[in-house]
Amino acid sequence: MTVSDAAVTPVDLKKYVLMFGGVLLFCQVLVVAITSIFQFDVPAGMGIVVVMAALSYPVSLFVKTHERVFTGRERVSFANMTSVIGLLVTGALALLSYYMLAMTGEANSYQIMLDDFSRETGLSGMILIAGLSLLALALTWILAYIETGWFARRVLKGLSKAK
Repeated sequence: MTVSDAAVTPVDLKKYVLMFGGVLLFCQVLVVAITSIFQFDVPAGMGIVVVMAALSYPVSLFVKTHERVFTGRERVSFANMTSVIGLLVTGALALLSYYMLAMTGEANSYQIMLDDFSRETGLSGMILIAGLSLLALALTWILAYIETGWFARRVLKGLSKAK
C-alpha cells in the first residue's frame, strides 16, 4: 500500500537515486574484485542481487528519514531514475573493462561474444548490446518498483515495532 499522493509533500529523490548509483558502483566493483581474486565465474543471478543490495540502502534511508513509504508517483519516479542510473553505471564499467582488455591485448570476452552473436545471427553486435541494455533497464525498473513498495513497507513495519 502506498501513501496517497495528495496526503504528503513530495520528496526530492535525487539524493536517494545518486546514493543508489554510488552503492551500485561499489557493489559491482566489489563483485568483480572478489570473483577475479578467487578466480571463479560470476553466478548468473548476481546482477539482480547486486541491484537489490544497492537499492536497499537508499530505500531504507528514505523510509527512516520520512517515516513513511513512497507515494505512487515517488515509486514510479524513483524506478525511472534508478533504472537509467543503473544502466549508465553498468555501461560505463563494461566500456571501461572493454577498453582495458583491448589495451592489454588479452582475449576480450566482450568482443568474442559480439563476434559470435554476429556470426550466428547475421545481426550487428550493436543489436545485442541494445537488447541487453533494454533488458537491464526493465529489470532494474521492476526491482526498484518492488523495493519501494514491499521492502519499504517492511522497513516501516520494523520502525513501528522499534518504537
